[in-house]
Amino acid sequence: MRTLRLCATLYAAYALFSLRLPEPLPPPALVPMPPDQWSPGLGTFQWGTGSVQFPPNFRFAGRTTTDTYSGTFTSPDGRLVVHLSAGYMAGTAATPYPGTLFFAQGFRQRSRIWMSTARVAKTALFVHHLSFPDAGCTNFSTYSANEGGREFLLELAGTFRPIGPLLPAHTCS
Repeated sequence: MRTLRLCATLYAAYALFSLRLPEPLPPPALVPMPPDQWSPGLGTFQWGTGSVQFPPNFRFAGRTTTDTYSGTFTSPDGRLVVHLSAGYMAGTAATPYPGTLFFAQGFRQRSRIWMSTARVAKTALFVHHLSFPDAGCTNFSTYSANEGGREFLLELAGTFRPIGPLLPAHTCS
């Protein structure tokens, strides 16, 4: 009986150590900005499902991330910086969360345009968000010491042009 128990233990140990663990998964691929999204001479930024028109001479610097397209647009004098976050994992930045000082919704060809302003916690800064939930979950955000940054994003929203079919409303996280 003892020998049988010892043999069973040895077989179990052999089976345990002979298991081959799967190879580790490779790190997630970075999501680069697709080529030709930014036309500096025209000031047009285009993503798969929409485009907006920036004033002349804005500079764009894209960043690669693991789950979204991101980057910054900077005015010629450097005073205004607009942050971009686009992709399904970017979600929708402009929402009527509690504490939101301003929220508005508009439409362009049945594509929603959301805008919000909130105070950044424990600072004197305001954060302004412009979101296109039906156009690839694309967000533009800026920070300012007053509510003046909202006017720039309102002008940017006025230049929005949806491209292609609308995405389902539930695609943004």
